[in-house]
Amino acid sequence: MIRAPRALVLSIALIAVCQTESGRAADAVEERLAAAIQTAQNWQDTDSAEALDFLASEVVKAAAAPAARADMEQRMIAGLAGAKTRGGRSFFCRQLVMLGTEAAVPALARLLTDAESSHVARYALARIPGPRADAALREALGQADDGLKIGLVNSLGDRGCRAAVDQIAALVGHAHEELANAALAALGRIDSEAAVAAIAKARRSLPAKRRLAATDAYLEAAARMLKQGQREAALTIYRQLYAPDEPALCRVAALNGLVAAEKDQAMPLVLAALADQQAEVRRAAVPALRNVPGERTTQAVVAELPRQDEATQARLLGVLADRGDATALPAVVQAADANAPTVRVAALEALAALGDPSVVPLLTQRAAEAQPPDEQQAARNSLNSLRADGTNAAIAKQLSTDKPGVRAEAAKALAARGAADQLAALLKAAEDSEPAVAAEAFQAIRAIATAQHLPALVTLLVTAQHGVVRSEAENAVVAAAATAAAGDNPAAPILAPLSAPASPQVRASLLRVLGRIAHASALPVLYTSAQDTQADVKDAAIRALAEWPTGEPARLLWEIASDASAAQVHRVLALRGYVVMIPKQADATDDQILDNYAAALQMASRREEKQLVLSKLSLVRHRRALDMARQQAVDPALRKSAEAASQKIEKLLAAPARVTASHNPEKANNAIDKDPQTRWDTGAIQQGGEWFRLELDEECWIKGLVLDSQGSGGDYPRGYEIYVSPSSLGDGQLVLKGKGTQAVTRIEFSQPVRGRAVKIIQTGRAPGLYWSIHELAIESQPCADAGRN
Repeated sequence: MIRAPRALVLSIALIAVCQTESGRAADAVEERLAAAIQTAQNWQDTDSAEALDFLASEVVKAAAAPAARADMEQRMIAGLAGAKTRGGRSFFCRQLVMLGTEAAVPALARLLTDAESSHVARYALARIPGPRADAALREALGQADDGLKIGLVNSLGDRGCRAAVDQIAALVGHAHEELANAALAALGRIDSEAAVAAIAKARRSLPAKRRLAATDAYLEAAARMLKQGQREAALTIYRQLYAPDEPALCRVAALNGLVAAEKDQAMPLVLAALADQQAEVRRAAVPALRNVPGERTTQAVVAELPRQDEATQARLLGVLADRGDATALPAVVQAADANAPTVRVAALEALAALGDPSVVPLLTQRAAEAQPPDEQQAARNSLNSLRADGTNAAIAKQLSTDKPGVRAEAAKALAARGAADQLAALLKAAEDSEPAVAAEAFQAIRAIATAQHLPALVTLLVTAQHGVVRSEAENAVVAAAATAAAGDNPAAPILAPLSAPASPQVRASLLRVLGRIAHASALPVLYTSAQDTQADVKDAAIRALAEWPTGEPARLLWEIASDASAAQVHRVLALRGYVVMIPKQADATDDQILDNYAAALQMASRREEKQLVLSKLSLVRHRRALDMARQQAVDPALRKSAEAASQKIEKLLAAPARVTASHNPEKANNAIDKDPQTRWDTGAIQQGGEWFRLELDEECWIKGLVLDSQGSGGDYPRGYEIYVSPSSLGDGQLVLKGKGTQAVTRIEFSQPVRGRAVKIIQTGRAPGLYWSIHELAIESQPCADAGRN
């Protein structure tokens, strides 16, 4: 006896086992399908939908597999035939919407006259192509009640069933108005001469109140014909509907249809419509002109302008603007001198689309001198909107006209247009002898100048004589300085002239600018100038220091506030600036901050400064801050402010450590809730500058931190800077920089840093990705000498 190799026997056995398992799985699916079909046949709205969901998912699979589709369709047909409930019949009909072919027509047709299931059966049947479905719908139309006939008529119309025209036409005079209207609408959708003839007959024979539905159907038939290329047939209908004795709205629709059909040949018709006896038609004629192509149409509209009343002229000018045909420009310019204000405004508005550099003198003159505000604004809007080449140069040329108002409007327009190519002309205009023109030029410069223009702007600032002009020059210098690249010193061009002799007014102006730029290189000059003997210079320096954004000037401000010989206004300014800067000092601890607030309260002589201290004190999460606020409540003038501050501090003490962020701060707690399923995120792609800040419960030695974004894939920081603050309020000092490379970013300090708060600034860019933190962990240990707050 020949024995098969053992390996072959094992392979055959394995195949047999696999086939057996596959067969068992198929049998299980078959059993579940059969059970689900039986459940669906008896399904009620209150029953579980689990079996129906399974069955629907199997139908979707079968619909995508040609080999399984026909079998599944037969299952659904059989299921429908045996369905005993409305819910069951509805379910099987919905599945046949996806699977149904002519094989399903008989089963669906049986339900077309059933009040409960007709609509869903018709919905499925109407999607089955071919004459058998048409025949089923037509047969049901002869048997169903009037309410069901409406749906059947709609379906036959949607299918464009020509064989049903006679049946449907017989219903247009039916007493059931909704059914009659549905029949007319269906005829309008059927591509058949008989259907069109039936609609025409209905328009002649139906009573007036029924005729509107017939007219709508007639219009729909004409639109369908035009779309199908049956232009002459469509024109025949549109001409009938445009007859003078037709209702106005009917004629308006027909006019638009005639324009669509005749195109450039419709021009005489539309021009005649401008003088039609019906106001609705006259109004419709104007927008219809937009759709008549060709330069001849533009010239015809131009010729029509003087023949029309003021309102129509204004609308026609709008049509010319929308057509965008530059050949109309001379006529529009002429209309800008019309007697009627509405026509002038419309003409000026049209110049935005049709104008070129030649209209700039007209527009700047009207912008400067027109009396009606809407005419002046129309000129400005068009001046700002002109897009033809050479427009900016033409506007800049107006900076040298002999009319100050025109020069000012030209500068304003260049600003609105962002005309950086005309900056040289604006710099020259900034020296205009008319303060209003020079000020407007500086406003324009502010919008377009950059840091490279700072030397020229500072020169203009130094030579400015008028107060308003100097103020605008300061604004322009500050705006240009704001565009300086990182690492550049925008204060340098302003510091240079301060080393040379200058009037007190000029020095004060330069100091104000330095204060607004707030570059650290300006502080020595501001410190010195705060002691200047010239009142204007001293005042400007102290105000600049009092508004400085960081804490460096705090010590000098305290000295000024403490100086009994200083002017009262300067002492107040210095004290207020000092109070704001107290938490901004990089090395200040919470205790030092509170010491400084206590000293400021002692120093303050006015209620306003004491209230300022209390408002800042309310931000400190410290028991001592609460005691200080309560102590101030004994003063009747401060009671309300002190109580409000106390309440805020109590809430801070009762709450967990504070976390906040530059983006989505309301979600910041998600980063420390010990739940990796939640997260904080920026809600915007990483651009650089996004930050997250965490305040610790007490001062600690911080060794490092871990940013976990594993739940959000690539949302780790592409770059970062870590700041540690010794206080709960400040941002502190930069400890280290780095780059993130994976979902978990581990950051270790070279040595522990003492602090109360940590701020992380994201410095990289990641197109398409947020910055997310699912969990933030701080590696730290309490300071031995730090007491709990």
